[in-house]
Amino acid sequence: MNVQSYPVVGGEWQVKFETIGKADLTIKAVDGTSWSDKNEEGDLKFLELKCGNKKVEYEWKNDGVVVKDWECNETGIETSKVLTSGKHTLEFC
Repeated sequence: MNVQSYPVVGGEWQVKFETIGKADLTIKAVDGTSWSDKNEEGDLKFLELKCGNKKVEYEWKNDGVVVKDWECNETGIETSKVLTSGKHTLEFC
């Protein structure tokens, strides 16, 4: 996982990660970071989740991305649009 990066406001922030096995995947904004997949009123707007080059369907639940039975033998890529400056934190579990 790229644990730290420096995205530009108005640009895209990509978090690349690898997983082993099959389990539910949840991605949430934490530590004061706000986000949505519908509007641009928070710090980030979630854009997409991919396994390699393939876009993955997700459910937006409790202000986070949920994918049931996530299994990816390539690099996973979460992409958000950066709406505000400062430190933003996402949790992958």
